[in-house]
Amino acid sequence: LYLGGVLHRDINNGNILRLREPIERPHSRSASLPELGDDVNLSSCRGFLADLDHAIEWRKVPPTASRDRSGTLPFISLRLVNIWAVNRPALHTAADDLESFMWVLVWSLVHI
Repeated sequence: LYLGGVLHRDINNGNILRLREPIERPHSRSASLPELGDDVNLSSCRGFLADLDHAIEWRKVPPTASRDRSGTLPFISLRLVNIWAVNRPALHTAADDLESFMWVLVWSLVHI
């Protein structure tokens, strides 16, 4: 998403959807990542992120620091939680989205 110009800002267990069967997807600029190696198939889609209510297109609208909170509490990055806890404005970054994925993984492992 980030390479496609989008910050999701609300990655949680309900927004990551897995497809039963992969579907073909058109080649895109973000699908050519040579550092991933040749063994990664980027021509099929196995899942997607839903609920773009809090998402921004960061290339068109640069993100700004805000006191407004976006996200689902159990999956928000610790950095954002700590900043918002003292009522300071925070800039949501791609690293915060990545940490949210990690919290979804932890949540999933606990709930197996």
